[in-house]
Amino acid sequence: MPDPIETPAARRRIRGELFGAGGLSKAETERIWLPFDIWLLVATAYLPYARARPWPAVQTAGTLLLVHLLFTNW
Repeated sequence: MPDPIETPAARRRIRGELFGAGGLSKAETERIWLPFDIWLLVATAYLPYARARPWPAVQTAGTLLLVHLLFTNW
Protein backbone atom coordinates (compact mmCIF):
# COMPACT_ATOMS: atom_id res chain seq x y z
CA MET A 1 0.00 0.00 0.00
CA PRO A 2 1.49 3.40 -0.95
CA ASP A 3 2.28 5.88 1.76
CA PRO A 4 -0.53 8.49 2.06
CA ILE A 5 1.96 11.37 2.20
CA GLU A 6 4.53 10.28 -0.39
CA THR A 7 1.99 9.65 -3.16
CA PRO A 8 0.45 13.17 -3.25
CA ALA A 9 3.90 14.73 -2.83
CA ALA A 10 5.27 12.74 -5.76
CA ARG A 11 2.26 13.61 -7.91
CA ARG A 12 2.59 17.31 -7.11
CA ARG A 13 6.29 17.26 -7.91
CA ILE A 14 5.71 15.55 -11.25
CA ARG A 15 2.95 18.02 -12.15
CA GLY A 16 5.16 20.91 -11.12
CA GLU A 17 8.00 19.68 -13.33
CA LEU A 18 5.60 19.28 -16.26
CA PHE A 19 4.17 22.77 -15.75
CA GLY A 20 7.64 24.24 -15.63
CA ALA A 21 8.80 22.36 -18.73
CA GLY A 22 5.63 23.30 -20.60
CA GLY A 23 6.04 27.02 -19.95
CA LEU A 24 2.83 27.35 -17.94
CA SER A 25 4.58 29.16 -15.13
CA LYS A 26 5.95 32.13 -17.07
CA ALA A 27 4.95 35.45 -15.46
CA GLU A 28 2.73 33.74 -12.89
CA THR A 29 5.27 31.94 -10.77
CA GLU A 30 3.87 32.65 -7.32
CA ARG A 31 0.28 31.74 -8.07
CA ILE A 32 1.08 28.51 -9.89
CA TRP A 33 3.72 27.12 -7.53
CA LEU A 34 2.02 27.88 -4.19
CA PRO A 35 -0.09 24.67 -4.12
CA PHE A 36 3.06 22.58 -4.59
CA ASP A 37 5.07 24.15 -1.78
CA ILE A 38 3.25 22.51 1.11
CA TRP A 39 3.63 19.01 -0.36
CA LEU A 40 7.34 19.46 -0.95
CA LEU A 41 7.74 20.62 2.63
CA VAL A 42 5.87 17.56 3.91
CA ALA A 43 7.92 15.28 1.66
CA THR A 44 11.15 16.48 3.27
CA ALA A 45 10.05 14.88 6.54
CA TYR A 46 10.49 11.48 4.89
CA LEU A 47 14.12 12.06 3.91
CA PRO A 48 16.63 10.10 5.99
CA TYR A 49 18.52 12.40 8.34
CA ALA A 50 21.89 11.70 6.71
CA ARG A 51 20.52 12.68 3.28
CA ALA A 52 18.63 15.74 4.52
CA ARG A 53 21.46 17.32 6.46
CA PRO A 54 23.54 18.80 3.60
CA TRP A 55 20.61 20.27 1.66
CA PRO A 56 20.33 23.58 3.56
CA ALA A 57 24.00 24.25 2.76
CA VAL A 58 23.47 23.29 -0.89
CA GLN A 59 20.46 25.58 -1.12
CA THR A 60 22.35 28.46 0.48
CA ALA A 61 25.32 28.03 -1.87
CA GLY A 62 23.03 27.78 -4.90
CA THR A 63 21.15 30.91 -3.91
CA LEU A 64 24.34 32.89 -3.39
CA LEU A 65 25.71 31.67 -6.72
CA LEU A 66 22.51 32.65 -8.50
CA VAL A 67 22.43 36.10 -6.90
CA HIS A 68 26.04 36.82 -7.84
CA LEU A 69 25.83 35.51 -11.40
CA LEU A 70 22.42 36.81 -12.41
CA PHE A 71 21.77 40.50 -12.83
CA THR A 72 18.18 41.58 -12.26
CA ASN A 73 16.64 45.04 -12.33
CA TRP A 74 14.26 44.47 -9.46
